[in-house]
Amino acid sequence: MANNIIVPNVFASAINDKLGTTLKMAPLCYDASPMVPEIKNYGDKVTFPVFNRVATVQNVVKGTPISPANVDMKSTEAEIQQVASSVRVYDVERAQIKTDALMDMMTTQITDAFARHIDSVLLEECFTNAIYSTTLTAANTVTFEELLTAMDAFSDLRDTDSFAGIVTGSKIFNSLLGMEQFVSVAETFNTGAGRSNGLVVNGLVGYILGVPVYISNQTMDATSGNSRILILKKNSCGYIFQKNVTVEVEREGKLLADDVIASALFAVKATDLEGISVLV
Repeated sequence: MANNIIVPNVFASAINDKLGTTLKMAPLCYDASPMVPEIKNYGDKVTFPVFNRVATVQNVVKGTPISPANVDMKSTEAEIQQVASSVRVYDVERAQIKTDALMDMMTTQITDAFARHIDSVLLEECFTNAIYSTTLTAANTVTFEELLTAMDAFSDLRDTDSFAGIVTGSKIFNSLLGMEQFVSVAETFNTGAGRSNGLVVNGLVGYILGVPVYISNQTMDATSGNSRILILKKNSCGYIFQKNVTVEVEREGKLLADDVIASALFAVKATDLEGISVLV
C-alpha cells in the first residue's frame, strides 16, 4: 500500500505549529536566530552575540570631554544539536484509523517528545551555568523565605517586568499550594486580572511577587530525582533553530509500513549569567 495520507510538508507544519504552544521554556528564553542568520546555512557551532555592560555615568566638568566607553561584545559558542523522532505506521493500522485521527496522534506524540527534550536542554543549560544558587532546606519543598533569598541575587534589579518566569517541578508545586503567599488572595501581588494561582494553564500555575510560575518536570535532577527551581530574567538564555522540524517518510515495503521521521537542528546558550538564580 503506497503512502497517501502522510504529506511531509503538511505534517512538518503541523508539528512546528504545535511545538510553538507545547514548549514551556522557549517563551521564557529569546530567539537569537534573527541575530545570526547564517546559522540557517552552515556550521556545527553557532556564536551567540553577547554585549557586556559598559555604560557608566560621569560628572560633567565644563570644558572637559567625557570619556566614552567602548561597546564590548564577546562571542559565546554553542554546539548545534540534531534531534530526531520516528513513528512507524503499519498499513493494517492505517486502514482502520481515520486520517485526521492518525495525523493528530502522530503530531501530538512527536511534538511532546521534541518539547520535553528541548525544554530539558534549555533548563539544564541554565542550571549548569548558574552563578547564583540557593540550597533548599528540604528536598522538594520550598519556603517563601528561600525564594526571597534566591531573589536577593538580583540586588535591586527586581522589577517584575524584568523576569521571564520561575520554573519548577510537580513535587515543589505541591509545596507551593501550601504556601500562603502563593494561594492567599489577601496577598496584594496575587491579585489582578487573569491570575488564578493553583490552576494550570499551558504550564502556568500562578504568580509569586508578580512573576509567572511554570511547572515542568524537566527541572528534576537526574541524579537525586528531586525537583529544582529556576528563576530566570528576560534575555538571559537564548536558542537558535538552524532548521525547524522537517519530516520525511520512508517506506518499509517488506514490513508493510511507513516510517515517519522528524528532525531538527538547534542550539542553546545561557548568555547573561547574572539573570539566572536557582534553588537546588
